[in-house]
Amino acid sequence: MDYLVAALKKRGIYVKLAAHFGAQKLGPADKRHVPYLAEFGEFDGNESRITTPHSAVHYAPELQQVQILQMVNLLQHKNPYTGLTYAEDPAIAFLEIINEQSILFYSSPVPLRTSPTLSRHVARRFCQWLREKYGTQERLSEAWGGKQAFDGFTSEGFPAVGERLDRDNILPIGNPWFWDPAQLSGSQAYRKQRLLDTMWFLYGLQNEFYARYVAAVRGPATRARSFRQTGKRAGPSAISATSIPTPWWGRSTGTTILAAAAATDRQRHDAGGAGFGNAQRRDAAGGRPAVHALRMDSRYAQ
Repeated sequence: MDYLVAALKKRGIYVKLAAHFGAQKLGPADKRHVPYLAEFGEFDGNESRITTPHSAVHYAPELQQVQILQMVNLLQHKNPYTGLTYAEDPAIAFLEIINEQSILFYSSPVPLRTSPTLSRHVARRFCQWLREKYGTQERLSEAWGGKQAFDGFTSEGFPAVGERLDRDNILPIGNPWFWDPAQLSGSQAYRKQRLLDTMWFLYGLQNEFYARYVAAVRGPATRARSFRQTGKRAGPSAISATSIPTPWWGRSTGTTILAAAAATDRQRHDAGGAGFGNAQRRDAAGGRPAVHALRMDSRYAQ
């Protein structure tokens, strides 16, 4: 990858680093960061890796920390062909936080079914959010339309547990089908407010993750340079998290998230797929980030 980045830079092509493609593959050493890692599965005998469910990283600060460490370590790596770390190299124009995933994807409920620890943690946070909004179980029940809004996701793999605020056991369950306006005014109208509250809560969790990530890559450990949309060098404030809708089976429900200036990796899965720039490269071994390339304006190819 070092040689490829240097070669692209020599030809005036900016690079976007994309280190995460939805699910993480974690090894035994990662248990110190994620104590409940075994809840996601057993270590593979060939590669000694556990694959986390898609969307899990958005719920779990522990998984987020693993991903942040991966990118910070990569930015601190010195490319022997350029003599610069990736944080110092102006050719590294973009960092993609996560590719084709979001907490609002169809995979959103899977981590909550898979990990009891994660499920308890998220339920407590959701219930605290609901207490701050509604105050009491009675007011929550009234806003949500009564008993029918509770314990109603058994067909999605969530057994009835007697959901109540004082038990901290209400989970934020949903996916784009439930949030479709046609469903909210149709088959899901009886629990519309629950679904809307769930969507807003999940959106908040996702933004917390993105804020942590951006703060880390902007930090002193990386001394990252950043660029505005024009490509001109700018101050650290130019780095931000940007959510880009990705059509999924005809619905704009997924997101591609970028840290830094504005770029779009819009891949239309329902239409065969359009790429992001002049060139795209992926490490077939799967252990290193993909490199997406975008040609520089000649004025900034230095």
